[in-house]
Amino acid sequence: MYDLLKSIAENNDWVFEYGREDFLNLNNNMEPNKIYLFVQPIEIDSRFSDAGIESQTYNVKLMLVIPSNLSETYQFRYENYIKPLLDDSKKLIIDGINCNNLDIQFLKTIEVINYFDFNADGLIINLSAK
Repeated sequence: MYDLLKSIAENNDWVFEYGREDFLNLNNNMEPNKIYLFVQPIEIDSRFSDAGIESQTYNVKLMLVIPSNLSETYQFRYENYIKPLLDDSKKLIIDGINCNNLDIQFLKTIEVINYFDFNADGLIINLSAK
């Protein structure tokens, strides 16, 4: 899943960062108007059939954000940062996962404003894929 998400980011010219949320918050060299895909450590649940065949479910929390400016209004941020991420970038992630023999079982999206110390706006996405 790590390699897949990194590949999606690279194919779309996004910045990819992997780590715990407290470490991701330390990022202070963000480029304006650049999309960042922050992925927290991936949880893998394994289940085994009676025949011993393993199936895995990946539980992923990621953040898809764009640096913002404190002086921008919420409406501006929604129209220019959040809405394009909701309409386009989120779909690229979903399609990328579904096209790699994984099925998304659960998906939850939360809009965020002024997230992290460096003021990023965008989405937090929690998903499970099998």
